[in-house]
Amino acid sequence: MVDPERDHGFVPDYQGDIDVIRSPFFDVGFGFDHTVEDYLNRILPHLVDVLDEQLPTDEWTITGSPPTSPTSAPSPATSPLCITCLLIGQEQIEALYQYAKFQFECGNYSGAADYLYHYRDLCTNSDRSLSALWGKLAAEILMQNWAIALEELNRLKEIIDSKNFASPLYQLQNRIWLMHWSLFIFFNHENGRNGIIDLFFQDRYLNAIQTNANHLLRYVATAVIVSKRRWNMIKELIKVIQQENHVFKDPITEFLECLYINYDFEGAQQKLQEYMGSTSKITSSVSLEIEIILLLHNVILNDPFLGKRVEDANFSTVPLKDEFLENARLFIFETYCRIHQCIDIGMLAEKLNMNYDEAENWIMNLVQNAKLEAKIDSVSGTVIMETSNVNVYEQLIETMKNLNTRTYLLAKSLVDQTPQSAR
Repeated sequence: MVDPERDHGFVPDYQGDIDVIRSPFFDVGFGFDHTVEDYLNRILPHLVDVLDEQLPTDEWTITGSPPTSPTSAPSPATSPLCITCLLIGQEQIEALYQYAKFQFECGNYSGAADYLYHYRDLCTNSDRSLSALWGKLAAEILMQNWAIALEELNRLKEIIDSKNFASPLYQLQNRIWLMHWSLFIFFNHENGRNGIIDLFFQDRYLNAIQTNANHLLRYVATAVIVSKRRWNMIKELIKVIQQENHVFKDPITEFLECLYINYDFEGAQQKLQEYMGSTSKITSSVSLEIEIILLLHNVILNDPFLGKRVEDANFSTVPLKDEFLENARLFIFETYCRIHQCIDIGMLAEKLNMNYDEAENWIMNLVQNAKLEAKIDSVSGTVIMETSNVNVYEQLIETMKNLNTRTYLLAKSLVDQTPQSAR
């Protein structure tokens, strides 16, 4: 029997015997062993040495099963110290999985996550372990533990990308599921915008989107628009939108298509009429930019992820809405400036419902922030765009940068798929 005043590092059970699992003197470390025999071969010699060192004068025994029912603890003077080592078989491991599932269905997500964590340490079936990881991810999402959920998402991604599935179709389905579940995390995590761009633009996941999940283009397009530091991905995004425009159309993707593919402001205006359910002609006094923002405003508010509301005192706001619409506004006028050599400030002022001076200041800030090569002629009241010839060497260097990145990703993909024995 354990004497708490004398035996430091031991935690007794209800009978006064040492509970090996709870005792801090020994780290169980299930992750090091593949079988129960490996576990016993590792733990028993160390356990014997520790007991001999801390209990040099006591008699002790190791039993293979716990007592059937609680009884009064014997006196240490008349009974040897008893240490219980309970062996866990496949039936007990499977029972742990079923119990975790039961806890999840009852709404005890915290308990389910803990049980699934331990189940994955004990489970030797890769398919069952993958299922448990999906369950733990779901539990963390439902508890809104976004940081932990992101870790589980990355762990799940590694397994999906490296696991040998029974069929490529099943692997494709898992990738599509992963992207859908990731929306809950990325639109709540502080670094979620970069996360969704990094994940969805990987070749494997971009192919999955184009194969069977075109609707996800709305979310990756939104992430690119609201992330100014990632506007360098706009060309790649436009390429995908152009490839998929015959099977999928969305107000956000068509907005980018009209600006960057067709440069058709009249066509964009017609699309707005269709989406707004109006057959009346839009008068020239109504700004196209205002109509586009009105459409995107409605799209965002009706989307469960983009239109997430934040309650602040007595007010309810949609943080993503204002940022998205402001950047969409910049996209419109940057594109307009790039395809016109001379722009009348008075015309833009009328479109923006501003007076002349306000429009001039707004355009000046826009030119500076967008780094456009332009100058304002206050005498004629125009914005003059300066033509610039793209250096062929700069084009070659930029192309080589992209080629280097794609080559690295391709090589990494080949290494991940190569069996360990063949390396």
